[in-house]
Amino acid sequence: MKEKFQEMESNSIRVGSLIEVAFDDGRTLKLRLDEERDFERADDEYQQVSEKSPIGKALIGHTVGDEVTFRTPSGADVAIMVTNVRIL
Repeated sequence: MKEKFQEMESNSIRVGSLIEVAFDDGRTLKLRLDEERDFERADDEYQQVSEKSPIGKALIGHTVGDEVTFRTPSGADVAIMVTNVRIL
């Protein structure tokens, strides 16, 4: 049981993860979850998001296949599916 927990934990989204998500309408997005102080690094492939942003808070702890819902600053609820996670 402990091994299963450790395996699940190692695949969970956390700061430093590269994440791919899909929206209901088929759009996809590549994200890099960073601490706010790490935003000086530029990356053309992955959009940086803060661990403190609505989407960042919602993604932490999730894994591939999870559906995640978050509220945008404008108040809209958005559902996304985690399709890929790579831990740096």
